[in-house]
Amino acid sequence: MTAHGGNLLTLDAQELFGSFPPPVRTDTIQIYNKEAYHELIKIVTSKKSNINICANGGSSTAGGGKVPKLHRYYTKFAKYIQQLNLNAAGGKVNIIERGHGSRHSLHSAVFASNFLPPNTDLLLWEFAINDYAYGDYMLEESHIEQERSLLIAWLREVEQMRPRPPKVILIYLWKTPFELNEEEKINNPVYDAHAQLAKEFDFVVGHVNLATYFDEPNMPRLEDLQRLFLSDPHHPSSAGHLAVTFLLLNLLRGKGEWSSSKSIVQPKLGKVEKYKWFCGTETEEKRFLQSRIVEGGDASSGWRSPLGTVTLEEPQNKVVSGSRQLVFDPESSDGMKILGKQDPLRKDRQGSVSLACCTGNSNSNFTTVGVPGNTEPMQNVQAMFLGFGRGMSDITDLKVYIESDSKDVNGKLIRDLHDWPCFWAWRDIYDSLWFAFSEEQPKISSIQICVENEQCEDNGQSDAMLISMAVY
Repeated sequence: MTAHGGNLLTLDAQELFGSFPPPVRTDTIQIYNKEAYHELIKIVTSKKSNINICANGGSSTAGGGKVPKLHRYYTKFAKYIQQLNLNAAGGKVNIIERGHGSRHSLHSAVFASNFLPPNTDLLLWEFAINDYAYGDYMLEESHIEQERSLLIAWLREVEQMRPRPPKVILIYLWKTPFELNEEEKINNPVYDAHAQLAKEFDFVVGHVNLATYFDEPNMPRLEDLQRLFLSDPHHPSSAGHLAVTFLLLNLLRGKGEWSSSKSIVQPKLGKVEKYKWFCGTETEEKRFLQSRIVEGGDASSGWRSPLGTVTLEEPQNKVVSGSRQLVFDPESSDGMKILGKQDPLRKDRQGSVSLACCTGNSNSNFTTVGVPGNTEPMQNVQAMFLGFGRGMSDITDLKVYIESDSKDVNGKLIRDLHDWPCFWAWRDIYDSLWFAFSEEQPKISSIQICVENEQCEDNGQSDAMLISMAVY
């Protein structure tokens, strides 16, 4: 490399292309769908209004490793697009950051209406670090299929975005910590698991792969890569983000040795793999949740979107009438707290609300969640997912009221998901519970919730801190 360290961060576009070795391998950069690529080029070069680029990913997108927003891959990408004067119609690049530490593709899929702006032109996916099945609670033989299903769920939600799905580019980093695998390559199992399955979705432009780029000829050895391009054992540094930008610009340019490489390219199959359920079916609870999450209830029949979701995690979209976003009643926000990291460089906060304590048989004291104004009620509701702060879900009972009815509805709490051998255990994100309605609820516009526990009896406050909720 002809430039390194701090000098990399001041390069103009021409200097950037002269400072990084050109990518040569198809697994470093690949265009999956030519039509999607040409439509993206048309947007970038001729759109008169704002070109909206949304970056959806984990802590690296959020600035993990103390990378300032000015130096993150999407900010640099927007800067170079403007600097190269690619748009002759006067369109400006608008960046929408939707990064959040410790989150994965399944999380963004469930809460897609909260995180993925409908006016997005280009959506960047960066979950390769977080989508790996870390921990010994997951069956090793299901890792690959589960990692594939996470991406399928995310792509299915993108496919439903209106007025049309945005163009998508996948950004692969590595498995954390940054190290070599048995083949002496940068460990990148999520890319290997995906095997380019996203090319079956016609709105996906292609991918860039920083780990594979680091494995190419003329790149530094592992120790030097870590020193130059990583902030810590997990996150890319400002220079690492710039390397991602360099690959994105190469994909946008559409040509290079990588585009004529003889690397193995997975052929299109002509059909889209379906989302699958991996949590097991040996209990009534698992079978019930499978029937809610998977279309038709069969273990491999496809992804089913929630009817509505609400979250206090940031950054997120503004509430839009008619979307699947739910809202907390303003009176429910009295017990709001901010949980999690407080790095001033990062915006990935997780708010939470203390659920109201039940007072005898009355529902005069509750936490309310409902559809926003001018939005149709949710139909045929059968279950609710509740995501609490870690260690903040100690409740003995949960009561649910519909449309402020004076009598709570019958249902069953489903607990102890943490040992389920699948990503629905939410082990690194939430303490999770489900409430299964005994009878299907035909129409719901508002749900009132209260809980009982020892804290309610002692001081009248539950300390059960709810972060997110999804209705199925």
